[in-house]
Amino acid sequence: MKRSALAILLAFSAVPVGLRAQQGNPMDAMLEIPQLDAAVRITTPKRDATPIDRLLDELVKTAGLTIQKDETVPELTKAVSVDLTSAPLKTALDAILRANGIEFTVLAPKAIFVYSATPSNKEKFAWQLRTFPLTRANPMALTQILNKELTSTHGIRPIMLTEREPPTIRVRATAEKMALIAKLIADNDK
Repeated sequence: MKRSALAILLAFSAVPVGLRAQQGNPMDAMLEIPQLDAAVRITTPKRDATPIDRLLDELVKTAGLTIQKDETVPELTKAVSVDLTSAPLKTALDAILRANGIEFTVLAPKAIFVYSATPSNKEKFAWQLRTFPLTRANPMALTQILNKELTSTHGIRPIMLTEREPPTIRVRATAEKMALIAKLIADNDK
């Protein structure tokens, strides 16, 4: 019995991304929500009244962490005291950032995006996964248009995968970028 493209797409969308990657499609691993490297330990000695941005600079040097920042994060100048003797990277970031009104989104095992922890920012910079079925547009050509449009925007870069059969674009992006991607796809898939 032959299944329709919509039925295949719906079945595909219902399978968790991590499970799809385990089932043999290595491209699906690109869409998985990244986690911090649990093996990285921070051995920064006790620091008293040190600005958060200086503590982050130390993490860049000692842990090889890459940090991107939202355009404005005023809390980074706040002076804090920390003692991170042999702490996992996540614990260190929680103590330095989250305890002081700063949130972060993990971009890769050793990369984060930092922003002020407001409710709107938490929603704006949270990861989302979405599959866009296409009715008319070529997935490869449309992905090129999306990449061109998104190159000039600030913030976290989305990850997009295309499939010819059925024609779809699968995306991992923040809510802010996902809204823009959805609009661009709707405008170009007519």
